Amino acid sequence: KKYCRYDVSYQTSEVHALKANETIAEYLQTETGAPLLHVAEIAYANEGLPLFYATHYFRGDRVSFRQIRIPTFTIGPA
Repeated sequence: KKYCRYDVSYQTSEVHALKANETIAEYLQTETGAPLLHVAEIAYANEGLPLFYATHYFRGDRVSFRQIRIPTFTIGPA
């Protein structure tokens, strides 16, 4: 909000498992080929305007995630 005068309304995240290449392995102080999680995120304003993109790499041996999910619909009989 400070830089673009928009509030973040929501973010989308994609999580992928992959192996560390030489560059990422060096940054994360692990070995080339080590298991990683890659998280790519896009934040949006209410109007659907994309505000920013972020990409993160996490070592597979040093990460855990907690997710809180709130159902927005119910599944009824077919």
